[in-house]
Amino acid sequence: MNKKIIALLLCLLLCFAMASSFKLIAEAADHHCSGRDCHICLELRASFSLLNGIILAVIAAFLLSVAVSACPLLKRRFGAGRKDTLVSLKVRLTI
Repeated sequence: MNKKIIALLLCLLLCFAMASSFKLIAEAADHHCSGRDCHICLELRASFSLLNGIILAVIAAFLLSVAVSACPLLKRRFGAGRKDTLVSLKVRLTI
């Protein structure tokens, strides 16, 4: 039960970070830049970086889950998980 609460809190934190980044980008998209060291531009870059990192993590998690779920199917389909033993080959040992 404790792990579920922690996972829920992390999910809520992630959603809050995404929502605040989208809000900042929407509000500051047409600001008047004050030059090279514009604080708003730095915040926008940080927001874009956060969103890109989240998107990459979601894509990686999806691809990993697809690979893990497809692995048993591939083993069963191509017989990679089966090991030939003397019993499975029906070898009779005579003395």
